[in-house]
Amino acid sequence: MLHWPAIFVASHMARDLWNGRIGTYTATTYSTTRWHDGFKLETTAFQYYPDVLPFLEDDIGASNGNPVIAPEHRRQCLAQQWDEDRNEKLQVELAAVQDKATRLVQTTYRNEGEYQDEIFRVHDRLTSALQSLESDLFPITRAVVKDICTKKGAQPVDEAKQDLLMAHARDCTRPAAEYFRGKIESADFNVSVAMYKAFRLFNPAMDHAATTTDDLLPLKELRYLQNQPEMYDKLVEQLPAYLAACENVTELESGIRMWWQDQYRATTSSDEDEQGVPSEFPQWIEVSLRCKCHHLTSSNVPSA
Repeated sequence: MLHWPAIFVASHMARDLWNGRIGTYTATTYSTTRWHDGFKLETTAFQYYPDVLPFLEDDIGASNGNPVIAPEHRRQCLAQQWDEDRNEKLQVELAAVQDKATRLVQTTYRNEGEYQDEIFRVHDRLTSALQSLESDLFPITRAVVKDICTKKGAQPVDEAKQDLLMAHARDCTRPAAEYFRGKIESADFNVSVAMYKAFRLFNPAMDHAATTTDDLLPLKELRYLQNQPEMYDKLVEQLPAYLAACENVTELESGIRMWWQDQYRATTSSDEDEQGVPSEFPQWIEVSLRCKCHHLTSSNVPSA
């Protein structure tokens, strides 16, 4: 995969020829400072994999005395393509990356947001992404392996080869799952994970049957609450009232933050002759409306 983008780095003609062949613009190079660019590149390579070999085998020639496609990188890519075993394994690896990394990339990308309800959903997304990484579900990979082991339906399934390729897919993705779990459970990160889990409590539609005051403890790490310790005490004191208000909330059509904004509006009034109704959990409203990632960082808590 390192040789594939290298073909396009210094040759706009190579990029134009490739995009012309497949009939659309695709990512052919990536930035090392943008963590998701590598995944986009692999996704493109997987999506248009049947076009790779014909593109590499074309005698494109030279322009102004320079080869259109970098010769050494082209040679390395062709060597991989012409080697049946390496070619099959690369297809399986690319498919396994799609199966296992898609959910993870989408999750981490969305968790970078500083808008809407992101902070309330971080923990659930991290947990879901980890479960996806650790599961034995490989729908895309299994389809690719079946094509390989039946020569695209031309012969019966080679079951022994199928088992070997599926084992290869599991082996090449297992380190990612182990790394991700280790990261979440590490001492450096567990404060953040615990805090994200605590922010789930601000979702009135979640099941609060087992919620206790102990679940709020991670919020003490917030700089905002550290500067106002009495605020935390009020959160604990008002927890029963908040849970009572959540009893009949089953879904949130407009999102979590909008629900809290409605709670806030109910305590105020734009009509000079009317006053809002005092809330029984005002500190919960205040904290929830401050819940944007850039407001929540402390010295040992990275942003979502």
